[in-house]
Amino acid sequence: MPEVEHVTGIDIVEPARPLPPRTEFTLMDIRSDQLGRLVAQHDVVVHTAFVLTWLASMPRAERDDINERGIRNVARAARDNGAGKLVHISSVAAYDITAVRGATRVTEDAPIGRGDTASYYLNGKALEERALNDVLRGSDVTVTLLRPTFVTGPLDPTTAPVFRAHAALPLGPEPTWQFVHEDDVAAAVELALRTDLPGAYNVVPDDSITARAALHLLGVKRVPRVPMPLAKAVTYIQWRWRGDRTHPSWLPVVNASVTFDNSRLKMAGWTPRYTSAGALRSAAGAPPPALHR
Repeated sequence: MPEVEHVTGIDIVEPARPLPPRTEFTLMDIRSDQLGRLVAQHDVVVHTAFVLTWLASMPRAERDDINERGIRNVARAARDNGAGKLVHISSVAAYDITAVRGATRVTEDAPIGRGDTASYYLNGKALEERALNDVLRGSDVTVTLLRPTFVTGPLDPTTAPVFRAHAALPLGPEPTWQFVHEDDVAAAVELALRTDLPGAYNVVPDDSITARAALHLLGVKRVPRVPMPLAKAVTYIQWRWRGDRTHPSWLPVVNASVTFDNSRLKMAGWTPRYTSAGALRSAAGAPPPALHR
């Protein structure tokens, strides 16, 4: 984007790769009271921070403070320091799981959650959106909520190893999943930066894939079927005492079998280049065929 003069990134760890031109890094927690000083120099704020994989060593209160106080701090910094736009990377997990479970082609009109489920991930994503609405309602900041499904690709270090390590399915109907390529998510962010996109947008591919087919693409040869209580118990042991990053509350989320509609974002000018299978192949190390060049 040649029209972008300057980019500032913040995190609590140094970048692992060299930064591109016109980009600088500041070591800072998003909860810092110095955040507004940085935002004052920028037209757009893009918020991506979230405790995605919760380690057992992190207290629950710290996890929630990062997610909830962090986004409120970001929203206030944007509102009070002249930013005209805030692009928030949310998730399809923000929807009310009881309302959409088993549904197909769910649109942005579906209700978001209230933060009262057994899943910290579902709760966190829903409460983030509610916090943004609380802080920025009536302000001059244009808020874009991008709601991707499982994001993966060659730069993703998490999805393929996690799905391989937990390659079992619960008894009952086989779930259907959607995977969006990281390049397609980046294209959605770029679109939100170039144009005003107020409101929520699902960032999902045109298709879906069965759970068994997805695991086979990741190299899993055998996919056992187990009772959900057993899967949760084993996953809890691995998470609590063996350092695994997958909390058992993820299991009902992954197996909810919901697909989402991308019509609204496509009408705004976005086109996904990859299918769910293509995104998974790239994560597994195989070059995925792009749908559009």
